[in-house]
Amino acid sequence: MKSNNTTKDFTSGNIYMQMLELSIPLILGNILQQFYNTIDAFVVGRYAGADEFAAIGIAGTIMNLFFHDSRCMYRNVRFIFKILWPEEL
Repeated sequence: MKSNNTTKDFTSGNIYMQMLELSIPLILGNILQQFYNTIDAFVVGRYAGADEFAAIGIAGTIMNLFFHDSRCMYRNVRFIFKILWPEEL
């Protein structure tokens, strides 16, 4: 079976184009997340009250905080395991 190797060498070439190539999916993801939050706020604001609308804003912020914290903790723990057991990961 043929392997689909889609890795790209970012150690050579135009650094600005490589940074742009890496940042486009991140930018698009952030735009879609903002679009989702806007639609969510519109629906809640239209069909629910002011308290529910405020809860949506606070809950989104808290959810993002825990999401980003959990990603950072995963990276740090993986780094520690990689140091302790380099051949297994």
